[in-house]
Order: sequence, then structure tokens, then C-alpha cells
Amino acid sequence: MNKKTAPFLITTLTLALAACGGGGGGGSDSRQDGSPGAAVSQQGMPPLAAEEAASAEIVCMGNRCQLPKEAVAAPGGSIYRFLNASNDEQELVVSGLASGMWQAAFTQVAGAGVPNDGMALRIESSREERTETDHAADYAAAVEARSKLITRAPQQRMKLAQRLGMPSAYDLGDTREWYDSKAERDVPARLHAKRPLPGGAQVYVWMAGEVAVSADLAQGQTAFLAERFANSVYPLEVSLLGQPWGETNSKIAAYYIPVDTQDVHIVVLPLPARTLGYVWTGNFFLDSCPAGKNKSDCSKTDRSNEALTVFLSSDMLGRVAAGEAWHDRSPGASLAISTLGHEFSHLIFNYHRYFKGEAAVKTETWESELFAQTMGYLAAADTFRGGRGAGADAHPDLRPGGDFEQALGWVACSFSGWKDRSCYPKAMALGAMMLHTHGPAFLQTWMTSPVAGAPALSAGLRAAGGQGYIDVLERYTGTMLSAGSAAVPARYGYAARQISLPPSTYLPHGKNIALPAISIAGDRSLFPTTPNFEISKQYSHVRNGVLTLRVPANSWLSLRKG
Repeated sequence: MNKKTAPFLITTLTLALAACGGGGGGGSDSRQDGSPGAAVSQQGMPPLAAEEAASAEIVCMGNRCQLPKEAVAAPGGSIYRFLNASNDEQELVVSGLASGMWQAAFTQVAGAGVPNDGMALRIESSREERTETDHAADYAAAVEARSKLITRAPQQRMKLAQRLGMPSAYDLGDTREWYDSKAERDVPARLHAKRPLPGGAQVYVWMAGEVAVSADLAQGQTAFLAERFANSVYPLEVSLLGQPWGETNSKIAAYYIPVDTQDVHIVVLPLPARTLGYVWTGNFFLDSCPAGKNKSDCSKTDRSNEALTVFLSSDMLGRVAAGEAWHDRSPGASLAISTLGHEFSHLIFNYHRYFKGEAAVKTETWESELFAQTMGYLAAADTFRGGRGAGADAHPDLRPGGDFEQALGWVACSFSGWKDRSCYPKAMALGAMMLHTHGPAFLQTWMTSPVAGAPALSAGLRAAGGQGYIDVLERYTGTMLSAGSAAVPARYGYAARQISLPPSTYLPHGKNIALPAISIAGDRSLFPTTPNFEISKQYSHVRNGVLTLRVPANSWLSLRKG
């Protein structure tokens, strides 16, 4: 378990500028987000009323740049941007800046990133540290072990299939052991709640026997999870994304669980501190621990629960406000729904990326977790509709100390360095921005893309009318620059959005989800000053009313007035 502390942070980069003029010219027409995109506009903005914060591109000719003439009179909070689409750092000399205070920030798409390891967790963030377990070696071993199964004789494969002896249905009070692949142990659990799912499947909610709660509390907590999953999380996500399992084309598909597996199992058990939940792709395979061998002697790579399984932390679920008994609006209940939405989307995402096609699509950790944080935010908004705040109906990710507040406290977390410092808060805040800006239409195209990473996400965003991943990252940076101000240009921020899904097999009456606007007027955001982060600020000297800036390769410059 690696522990990292936050590097040196600053709250603002302030630049005292004198009025100046000059400059003019063109700019780049390509985007460095993994696939070709729309040309960057080089047009100035139309005149605005004095109270409206403006947003426009900076016009450049070579390295000589000019803000739109309206920038002189534009109010504080206005943001001007420039894309350095080259592979080299570029020095800009910017004129057209009115006297006053300015802030500069840079946004870039980082490198190749960290391969996803198959153990998709949700780790709780804290102000002091971020931790992430390294399961990459375990996942590689699991893939290798299952790949070798194809060399076994057909009769050996038949023996594996015959051992798939799990019941097709369970009754309340049934018990079974679940393999906790994170702790590498077998956990006896009892079935406390179940519900039919739209389309004919079932959800079963199990609680480990070692969870020290009363029978009534266990019943209340598991019944809550079953009801919310059946009536909210499952129909919402399956309608948007598709089923979590089905037909496959892989050469080793004979060693997967049956294609008609649709029941979902939620297992509530003790998990390590700050681990809120997880799924493990190994559970899509048949268990390959040899018959007659003690299960405890088999490696994790051979073990499987042979079921669509989500593990949730019992400690998280049981959290209550001081002086209160547990109820379905307790802090633990709200965070459990956000986590359940996050983890179930991992199952769907992993099926499409790893198992549905003839070959797995190599996926990086940041992409998998950004997808899941986005879906977790949307799923929780269907139950906890109060938006940002501290009340019982507030969105769990938007409560004091939650992921959104954590993101403001560390804007620059680099997705490409996820193993050194996990970025769940930034992933949640960025995912929420995509939903508030574009709605959920980009999710399925993103998930089903034959490529991975920034190109896949860019394809999804463009299908929803956006301009790609790097454009969204600049919007995110500009929004975080605007923290503490009520003046936010229309391009930035978290505007309210109404999401309407049509009737379907899983949503017979359709569904409407309101995403309330998220205000950051009372917040402060923290940026690093070193350029080796995806987002950073830069100090610069102002001479004779002209600002000189060095813009990193493949990066946006966001220049905020005030």
C-alpha cells in the first residue's frame, strides 16, 4: 500500500498588469486528444453586457497573441484560451490585457497511463493521502492462467462445467461462501434480501456473518440496497449501457460463466479501511481450482465466484450521523448507492472491453475509474436529489468532505500517475462536468469504442455534440480557476441539467433525473506550479504591459481575468 502526501500547492497566481495593445494572427486547427477534431475557432467574441463573464479563444500569429478587443471592458471572471497543438513548448507574447489581476493555468493530456488491472475498486479519498493497491501482477497472472485452459482436453473442460453447481435461484436465509479476492479469503454470508430486476433477472443481497449488526439492522440495510438497485441503479445503467454479461467471441469463451448469467449479487462484508467497494473480473471466469484440492491452497488467479458480484464495505454502509440510528438517508446509505452505481458500471464496462469482442481492449486505470465515477454520480442523483449541501437529501459526492470538495483541494491530480496517487475526486468532478454539459449520451459510444483512452472518450463526447477529451479538460480547468467567484462564463461551471430517458424494457415509464447546478462561488481551488502535472499554474513576469508565457506542448492556456 503506497502512501503519498500532496506536493506544495498554491491558491492563486496573480499577475499585476498594465494596459497594453498590439498583436494579432492565427492559431492551430488540430486537437491533441487522440483523434482528429473540429478546428479551433480563432474568432473573437461578440460584445457582452458588462455583468456577463466572457469566454473566447486568443488570436495568435506565430507567437504574438492578442486578446479580443472586448477583453478590455470584459468583467472579472472572463476566461481566454489558446491551444498549443504542437509537440513543442511554445512561448507566447500576449497583448490586449487590461490592467488588473490575471491568472494563468495550463491543461494537457498526459501520457499513456497505467493499465487497468482487473481489480476495480473505489477508494475513499482523504485530505492527507491517497492510496491505491497494485494488483497489476495479479491480473496478468489471472489472464495467463485462464489462457492456458484452452490447452486442456475437452473432458477436462467438461469437468469444469460440471462443477458450476451454484443454484439458479436462492431463498432468503440461504448461506454460501464468497471468495473475497481482495483479501484472498472465503467469507460465509447469509442472503437477507432479494428483488426481481426488470427484464427477468434477480438481485440478491448477502451480508457476511462477521458483520456485527442486529438482525433488524441487517434486514433494513440489505432491503434498502435491493430496492434501490432494482428500481434505480440497475434499470438506469442497463438502459444506458446494456447488460453486464452475454455473448462473447473470445477464443477462451468456453471458460467463461454461462452467457445467460444475469442475476446480480451484492455482498456486504468488512473491507480494508477506505475501500468502499470493488468488483473483480476474475468472477467472469469459471473457477479453475482443481477438483479435490483445498480451495485455500489455490491461488487467487484460479478462484472465482462464477457470478456477477459487487462487494460493498459494511463499515461504509453503516455510517450514521452523530446521535442518529441508521436510516435510508444516513451518510452510509447515500455513499453506498454512489458506490453501487460506480461498481456495477465496472461490470458492464469490463464485459464490453474485455470479454465481448474477440480480443480485449487494453484499458487504462484512469479511463475505467472516470467512467465508473461518472455513472456513480448519475446513479446517486436519482435517489439523492438535493445537489450540493449537507442535508440528508444532498448528493453523497457533493457533501462536505466528499469527492467534489476533495477535487477542489487538488485540481491537478494526474490520471497517468494513478498508481502513485489515485484521482477519484478529480474523476468524479470531471465526470459530473461531462454529464452537466452533455448529458449521458456519450457513455455508450465511449464504452463500446474499439480503442481505449482519450480517443475512446473523445469519440463519445463528439457523438454527444462535444469537441473531445482535451476540450473537456480545459473546461474543467477554467471552472476550477473560477472557484470563489460568482462570475463564471457560460462555457464553464456546472449548470443545472434535466436528463430524460425514454420508456424501455428496463424503464417502462422512462426516467427523469434533475442535476441541480453546482455552485463553487464559496470555494477555493489549489493548483501546483510545476508543469509535470496535467493541470498547473505558471508564474510570469509582466513587462511594458505585455505578458510572456511558456505553454507546454499539446496544452491549453486558460487566462482568467481577476
